[in-house]
Amino acid sequence: MDSDADGYPDFIESEIGLNPLISEYTQCKISDCQDSDNEQTKTTHNVLIILDSSGSMGLGNPTRLEIAKQAIKKYISMASTNTNVGLMVYGQKGSNTASGKLISCASAETISPLGTLNSLSVDSVLSSVNPVGWTPMGLAIQQAAQLFEGKNSENNEIILLSDGEETCNTNPTQKANDLKMSSLNIRINVIGFAVDSSAQTQLNQISTSGGGTFSTANNLTELDQKFNDLYKNGQNLLLQFKCNSANTDSFRACYNVAFQKNMDWIRKRKLMFYEKTISQDEYNKLEELSAKLYAQQKEVTNTETQKLINQYKQKQDQL
Repeated sequence: MDSDADGYPDFIESEIGLNPLISEYTQCKISDCQDSDNEQTKTTHNVLIILDSSGSMGLGNPTRLEIAKQAIKKYISMASTNTNVGLMVYGQKGSNTASGKLISCASAETISPLGTLNSLSVDSVLSSVNPVGWTPMGLAIQQAAQLFEGKNSENNEIILLSDGEETCNTNPTQKANDLKMSSLNIRINVIGFAVDSSAQTQLNQISTSGGGTFSTANNLTELDQKFNDLYKNGQNLLLQFKCNSANTDSFRACYNVAFQKNMDWIRKRKLMFYEKTISQDEYNKLEELSAKLYAQQKEVTNTETQKLINQYKQKQDQL
């Protein structure tokens, strides 16, 4: 008999000190992480800013690039205390002429690895960035993946800032999708700065393919706001990620205690067969029960983990 339908027979639960009327699943069930402020798990938040360094970023007075730098500095002043921020630029070599296209379209460079861009370093790092060449966004997204290797269990984000469309045929939408489908757990948020409708369409496609958001800005005030929104959204997702991680660990630990107690009892009982104190028939039934409980343990923990992953994805969609 299994009165609580948790897979563990009542007589075993009674013998090992578990309540046969209360499901172990119910006992270990974790709460939802909606609007969570769980801080128990120290989960890392990694943000890579990918900055357009194409020639068109030199337009305006102040230039688009100068405005972008100011917005990035303000973002760093908020984020660097609790976020590992890095900076990559693309189109920073060659020129925006036909003769410089080949070099420019092959240029995407990490000028500040994750965790090194902060309020002390940001001025010197950005001072080396100038509006130069073409727009190989796909190349930059592809190369960005390398910076997140080994960080699969962390909260990873790319902020791509561009003032126009891809001009190098490096297929940024496909590269964004490739990154999303990888195991690296990265979302790509895109900000279009002073972009026309055609560029908006492509940049929106990149963000959608990368599992992130798309927004536009036309001046410093708007750009500051977009970075501020991304910072707040990133913090909300980080809290969600922390809660999900803590809840998954808590559930597995709790559920595993009951599982191990039952399996220990079964193992000891099976040893009695070799002492000729239980029958072959009972031994066979214990073998069947053992296999059943192993399968149940795997299914239940995987199901609960997937539920928490789905909660996290729902939170992403809401932001």
